[in-house]
Amino acid sequence: MYRILLLLFFLVYQTLSGLSQFCTPPSADNCENANVLCSLDELNGFTCQNVDYSNPTACLGSGTSCPNGVPHNRSWWAFVTNGGFVSVTVTISGCVNGQGLQIGVVGACDCSQQISCNSSCVPSGNTITLSGNLTPCKTYYLWVDGCNADVCYFTLSTSGGTSPKLANFTLSRNGTNPICKGCCDDFKVTPQPGACEPEYVWTVDGEKFYSGPEEIVRICFPDDGTFSVCVQAVIGNPLTESICEEKTKCMNVTVTRKKDEIAKPRIYCPEKLPLQWHCQSISGPGEYRCPFKFNGCCEFDSVITIYEVNIQSGPEIWYVGCQGQYYRDPTTGVAYGTCLNREEILLRGKSKPYGCDSSYFLNTFFPSFVPNWNVHCDSGCVIIEANIKQIADECGHTPTYSYQYEWYKKGGATFSTSERICVDSAAEYCFRIKVLTTLKTASGECSFNYCERIDENSFLGIQSIEGPENPDHGKISSYYFTPTQFNIKKLEWRIEGGTLVDSLITDPKNLIYVKWNNGSDSIGKVCLKISTDCYETKEYCKNIKFKANTSTSDQELQSNFTLFENPNQGTFTIQNNEGLEIQNIRIYNSNGKTVNFTQNPIKSVERIISLQEKTSGFYYIHIVTPRGRIYKKLIVVK
Repeated sequence: MYRILLLLFFLVYQTLSGLSQFCTPPSADNCENANVLCSLDELNGFTCQNVDYSNPTACLGSGTSCPNGVPHNRSWWAFVTNGGFVSVTVTISGCVNGQGLQIGVVGACDCSQQISCNSSCVPSGNTITLSGNLTPCKTYYLWVDGCNADVCYFTLSTSGGTSPKLANFTLSRNGTNPICKGCCDDFKVTPQPGACEPEYVWTVDGEKFYSGPEEIVRICFPDDGTFSVCVQAVIGNPLTESICEEKTKCMNVTVTRKKDEIAKPRIYCPEKLPLQWHCQSISGPGEYRCPFKFNGCCEFDSVITIYEVNIQSGPEIWYVGCQGQYYRDPTTGVAYGTCLNREEILLRGKSKPYGCDSSYFLNTFFPSFVPNWNVHCDSGCVIIEANIKQIADECGHTPTYSYQYEWYKKGGATFSTSERICVDSAAEYCFRIKVLTTLKTASGECSFNYCERIDENSFLGIQSIEGPENPDHGKISSYYFTPTQFNIKKLEWRIEGGTLVDSLITDPKNLIYVKWNNGSDSIGKVCLKISTDCYETKEYCKNIKFKANTSTSDQELQSNFTLFENPNQGTFTIQNNEGLEIQNIRIYNSNGKTVNFTQNPIKSVERIISLQEKTSGFYYIHIVTPRGRIYKKLIVVK
């Protein structure tokens, strides 16, 4: 008997299981994919089973409009009606775990718009009635969930909720055709009668951009062209193509860019540029454009043409002035006192009121001359030449000069207009030169005055003889005459109280060595008379007053110092055999000119000397010690 009951139960289960697999329409695992029944009548007598696997998608639990309970194995169906009051009675049977079902109806897949909810677990053999007022054409969603994942069979019986119908409608928009590029417009459909709320699917050129119940949508057009805007009114679920009824309306929309707005052309002077015009920095002539939006959306370009007034370059102006003068601009009053070469001078809007800048090119030059005095002898006459030289910056110019000369003694009248004069007496001679400077089309005459004190005696006489005035008796002293700038033909030395040391006399004989006599004489003389190409001087004498006699003979002092090597190539050693203090060393060449040298004491009694002038010839060494002077002759060979 037990086996027969078990077999009957199995057959009943298999029969009911077949119902869960083949119920029409089948359930969906989530709200969005639920198949839509086109009236509530289609659910009348509907028998099915909730799924037997985990699917916790029900509008049940915390955060939903049906807060009690926990979703486990949800099944979904969808339906539409013609609206009004409806009721659905659910009869539950065959629950596997004896827990029962939870059932509800919502108006949106986000679990909002709760119509009816039974979160209490209703076991087999019981019924649940769901009821409420429904909106025509709107899609509603029925969910069934097993308590604690129970799997049950259920049968639906309904009342009310027949199939809804769509009425014809129109598609329109608020704005005019065409639409400006970048702008938006509101598109709308006429509402369905009876508060029918279908799903509207809006597309632009076949691309969907909105789906929902809204009868008015705002569409924006970032590009220009012609676009097809369509709206499909749907009763059902467009996502699953479970559609009960649909109607479509389309319209073509032209989108164009607003025409450029052309601004009035403007003319600018170059000095006003660059300037900012909206988005553009205007740096020169040409067409400039900037994008704008009218009413915040309608795109267009504002275009402006810029013309530039060229600077009118004025003439090239040339000016020659003297030192301390300047060129003054007649328009601006600005003074220019330095040399300028094609310097552009801008006249800021000065050419006419409210006009642009103009310019001209200024060339200025301010010569300055100085003399380079040259005194020489010519045909028995002392000649003075001024040798004028221009020293001012010519800054690239090539001016030409013409000169007028005037010679006069200071405080006197002009006595010569030559470039040079012959001096016939001592006086302060002055030289005036007038220079006419020409620079292109400009010229200017400037005068320069210079005076030079000319002492005839400095040329016709001997001013001094250099050398010791208080030598020791019996010693050798050197005496030197500074040659004039004239060619010396002859020097005649005369000595009183001593004798010339012939071996030490230079050629020309402007440096001599004198061996003073031993004795009681207290006074001596060194006298000189010279002859040049221009003159012969009177004899000039330098008086000598001797010191007291020394006990050491000159010959002995001379022998205390030795040069080696001699001859040499400019480097030699002075050996001091007695260790005498060397107070000073002077070296002269054969012309009597002082020669520079370096010295390096290596011992207290020796010094290494290196001449900085190393030309071949004779040199004369003058060594000063506390006991007297020593004179040595040196030969340099290359």
